[in-house]
Amino acid sequence: MTLSQRTILIIISTFIALLFILATTSDVFLHDQGKVTIAYIFTALFLASGVLCCVMLLFVRGTILSRLKSLTAEVRQIAEMHNISARLPLSEHQDELKTLAVSINSMLESLENERKITEESDHMYLERIRQLNDELSRRAIDLAAANNELETFNYSVSHDMRGPLTRISGYCQLLLDDGSGLDHGTREYVARIYESESWLNEMIDALLHLAQVTRVEILSGNINLSKIAEAALKELSLECPDRSVRTCIEPDIVVAGDSRLLKMVIINLLGNAWKYSSFKDDALIEFGALQAESGPVYYVRDNGAGFDMKDAGKLFRVFTRLHDSSQFTGTGIGLATVQRIIFRHGGKIWAEAEPGGGATFFFTLQEPLSI
Repeated sequence: MTLSQRTILIIISTFIALLFILATTSDVFLHDQGKVTIAYIFTALFLASGVLCCVMLLFVRGTILSRLKSLTAEVRQIAEMHNISARLPLSEHQDELKTLAVSINSMLESLENERKITEESDHMYLERIRQLNDELSRRAIDLAAANNELETFNYSVSHDMRGPLTRISGYCQLLLDDGSGLDHGTREYVARIYESESWLNEMIDALLHLAQVTRVEILSGNINLSKIAEAALKELSLECPDRSVRTCIEPDIVVAGDSRLLKMVIINLLGNAWKYSSFKDDALIEFGALQAESGPVYYVRDNGAGFDMKDAGKLFRVFTRLHDSSQFTGTGIGLATVQRIIFRHGGKIWAEAEPGGGATFFFTLQEPLSI
């Protein structure tokens, strides 16, 4: 039986006892004392009830309120100390306060089990992160070693190849300069050998340049791409003074990035536009920027030879060319170099074109990545 149930039972029993006393004594006092005696009895009953109430209040205060105060203090201490491992002491009395204490202990036990699970999960995640960091460090070391080996190999190959190529070029030049003993066919063969040697030298330079672009440290700053484009087109005009090309350059396009690398991007793209529009009498080359939802998009456009969009996936592959080398010279490495520079600046590059209708190369830039 709970404390509240016992209290209610005592009050009801006391009230019944008072009624019984009143019922048994009413007749005697009515006959003997009259109405005055009845008033005394009611007064006595009222005083007795008051005393009983006071006794009950003291009892409740001594048994319930003190226990509740102690329970509240212990709960507050647990909350202040953040000690969910602590438990509330349980009373011997089977009442609501003991039930409340049991519930609080169950809640604390549940919280201690969420904490243990969380600690185990955190430990597991931290261990996994540590393993991933170790693996990443090993791969970074392996990658650095592979890059160093590749760089050494590139320079070694280029050095070993340049020697024979230089001798071949020299002998060809001697034969062409002293061509008195050569017939027309032999002279043409020697000229082709000399041209092939020159092309191979350009290929070696382009490959070394591509490797350097991948490894060079990025130095970020503000770059005016419009001024770079103007200078590049001016240089191309000086190299081909007989050509008449209309140019349209949007002024003051300023971006953040590495000036050396982004200059290579603009020179390569404008050089391609200049080359592939060479058979156009009204050649037009444009450089500008568009505003998209994700940020500015820069473009280089020409009205030259263009290409079939089904071949667009081959554009940025090394040694891949979409046009006949007899019409347009090149190594097939320029666009691959451009793509790597754009990627290192957190951007992307793509193209739109049609055969005979020109081509437009679009690219985006973000903060450059130091990798």
